[in-house]
Amino acid sequence: MDLAPDIIQTLIRELIDRPHELTVAPIPHAVPVLTRLARETPLVFVTARDRSGPIQTWLERTLPEVRREAIRVVATGAHDTKLHYLLDHRVQYFVEDRLETCQQLAEHGITPILFAQPWNRRLHPFREVADWPELAGLLFEEG
Repeated sequence: MDLAPDIIQTLIRELIDRPHELTVAPIPHAVPVLTRLARETPLVFVTARDRSGPIQTWLERTLPEVRREAIRVVATGAHDTKLHYLLDHRVQYFVEDRLETCQQLAEHGITPILFAQPWNRRLHPFREVADWPELAGLLFEEG
């Protein structure tokens, strides 16, 4: 059964606007990795979404052991504007699941780490992680 485009858009908007009200579970192993990372440095999430509030609330609820001040969500409103924030804040590495954004970052001297997802399964030159334990190995130089 195919859904009408307006129904699909409504469902997507609900997920974007209300993840903190819906039962959206984090990716397996993300919580312990992010909690550990937050002990070393503040967490900054740069998203192409147009609003940061819903994601900020969801993250604060999902990461109860992380201080609120250690979680920051930056909503750029578009994929292409992530680059401006990252350059302005001298970010050197960035975990991303969109190949086009990885290419853009690499062209401007930022090292992208591709988080493997079904939509980015094409040939690419970037370092890639398949899951949160693999990312933890990179972040904490384990394994």
